[in-house]
Amino acid sequence: MKVADRTPTVLLGELRNLVVTPQWEQYFHRILEAYVEAFDCEDEQGIGIWISGFFGSGKSLLMKVLGALLAEGELLGQSVHQVFLERLPSTSPERKDIERFLALCQRKLSTSVIGGNLHAQLASSNDPLALVVFKLFAREHGYTHNWPFAWAVEYQLDARGLSDPFQRAASELSGVEWADLASDPDFYNDILYQAAATVLPEHFNGPDAVERAVNSAMQSGITSDTLIDRLRRWCAAKDSAGRRHKLLLQLDELGQWIASGNANERIMQVQALVETAAQAGDGRLWIAVTAHGDIQELKQTVQQEQYAKINQRFALQCKLSNEDIGKVVEERLLRKTQPARIDLSTAPQKKDSG
Repeated sequence: MKVADRTPTVLLGELRNLVVTPQWEQYFHRILEAYVEAFDCEDEQGIGIWISGFFGSGKSLLMKVLGALLAEGELLGQSVHQVFLERLPSTSPERKDIERFLALCQRKLSTSVIGGNLHAQLASSNDPLALVVFKLFAREHGYTHNWPFAWAVEYQLDARGLSDPFQRAASELSGVEWADLASDPDFYNDILYQAAATVLPEHFNGPDAVERAVNSAMQSGITSDTLIDRLRRWCAAKDSAGRRHKLLLQLDELGQWIASGNANERIMQVQALVETAAQAGDGRLWIAVTAHGDIQELKQTVQQEQYAKINQRFALQCKLSNEDIGKVVEERLLRKTQPARIDLSTAPQKKDSG
């Protein structure tokens, strides 16, 4: 299961086969309630969601489904909310509230979702978290795989509604499809610079000006402050029809990313990102992460003050256990095979008699 794979057929299939356990119902209730209550709050501090659990516990799927619900809309003509509610037990004590929260989301909010496995974005093990997050944003919006160019040029073109003209100009100059250009930007470097200068001449007086902007971005890098400021302004520009726009960042396998480097340094990067999002994001930027260990495990690695700040920002903590694994296995694997159900139910007796 890939968090970043939001292909309609894939996501619809995952929703249709979803097994919503009582534990999941409670977590969805808590998260949706907090999200709706903070819909217009510009100083919302608890914008983090920490989902932990053992391998195969469904933490990545929980995060993915949450993103689908907040992004709402339709998949192949079917309402995401309706498909999800069909998987929610009719006897669920949380059902009425969850339906209400989803309706409020549709009326008051719009949400974009970006994210994926952090390791898949690493060009180097030294890539800072802010850069990795921007790469996820760039990939979602069809930018090139050259992050300095994406940051310094493509984002600015996109903010001015010039992405399509820029991509068309680059394709015409090169004679190849945009997808080929985007995946191999180094080879088409001169063409990309020329296309950018052509589309935005009032800012770039030629390809050399584009190159200077890219070099400046390379030297400056991306910090949590500059990233959050840019994402906040991007969200504000998407407010429409009385609906406030928010962005959910999904950072899958954050725990693995922390463990694969200098743990203390990387935890500090997590703190900086979520702290800045809480303080400077105007309540528009929410961050969901997955990790094998719960947030309390960080106590062993960081200073108490640092831990307290992270714990405060990740106000919504979901610790998945295997208490419902029997229900998941039965519904997902055995509901269409009655003989297998019988074999499973009689297995202990067979073992005893043998």
